Amino acid sequence: MLILIGIVLGFFALNSTLSPHDFLGATEKLEQVIATIDPLTLAEADRARLQEIATMNKRLKERFTTTMDVESIPKAERFQVRRDIMVMDRHLNGLLKKEDVRLSKTERETVKAQLKSVRKLTDYSPTWVILLISLSLGIGTMIGWKRIVKTIGEKIGKEHLTYAQGASAELVAASTIGISTAFGWPVSTTHVLSSGIAGTMVANKGVKNLQRDTVRNILMAWLLTLPVVMIMAGGLFMLFRAIL
Repeated sequence: MLILIGIVLGFFALNSTLSPHDFLGATEKLEQVIATIDPLTLAEADRARLQEIATMNKRLKERFTTTMDVESIPKAERFQVRRDIMVMDRHLNGLLKKEDVRLSKTERETVKAQLKSVRKLTDYSPTWVILLISLSLGIGTMIGWKRIVKTIGEKIGKEHLTYAQGASAELVAASTIGISTAFGWPVSTTHVLSSGIAGTMVANKGVKNLQRDTVRNILMAWLLTLPVVMIMAGGLFMLFRAIL
């Protein structure tokens, strides 16, 4: 989804299934709370951020007042709307952590709730994207499972993976993925598990127990995955768009 947003902003910067007009109330509530923050109690940098937040929220409010659907926003301007929402969210959450920002508990909860509401316009994935990702991962695993098993079990370390090492790596991977899911952090299952197994090998007999060629190849694959997948996904999207 991030790759699609990066390649075709005009189509995927905002969730086209939602009406921006429905978020007008959220910007009005944010405007009320922002107006209660005393800039004199803030450091100079935070005052500048507060002013920027007010400007972006005002711009969003004006846009949402007359906009009934995402399609009516010119494609060239959709990224500006996306940027305003994301930057405002980051700056406001940053200010809420400052002791100098004198807001009541209710006001803080209001800000968080309204920001979460507005972020629905930018934080989304169409159903077809989720289905295609699931299908692609399933097909890829069906085709490459044997190489994956051999690399994970036999080629990361100089010794075959033991039951204890496998269990330890799996527990760490499950815990890491669970925690990252709870906090909304992006992680790769393969990266986490491979790193966990490498850790068990190092814990067993030190760094010398790792097969450097395999580790190097895995690191290269991690670095090359993003640009290669971006090119492939972008190319396929352009092809399907031209055909369909």
